[in-house]
Amino acid sequence: MYMNEQAKAHRILLMDDEDIILDLTSRMLNLFGYDVDTAIDGTRALRMIETAISENRPYSLVILDLVIPGGIGGKEVILELKKQNIDINTMVISGYHTDPAITDHSSFGFDYALKKPFRMQEMQKALNTLLTVD
Repeated sequence: MYMNEQAKAHRILLMDDEDIILDLTSRMLNLFGYDVDTAIDGTRALRMIETAISENRPYSLVILDLVIPGGIGGKEVILELKKQNIDINTMVISGYHTDPAITDHSSFGFDYALKKPFRMQEMQKALNTLLTVD
């Protein structure tokens, strides 16, 4: 279940405003074998995505918290990615289970949605769905 050899080919950016979520989720992703960077808001996430692309080390997946109080959240980040024509796998995560971006994630441009709190098995299923190695 853990330490997927194919995971080494993928970089993931995790954006959340809660330190505990960043810590636990990045540890989970590391256990699966992924290289993970973290951002506390959408402004920083967008800058990290642009830098990764310019360095020819793009992220395979961006996991975005839906709501960042006082900052740019997942909906705004996805809009900016689309505006800049950046093609990247995106997952939205949120504790707001009834928000339309969670219940109908594809209408908002997200490839996958997970409700917080999520289990390791749920995250692994999402990663298996979103990430493939050629």
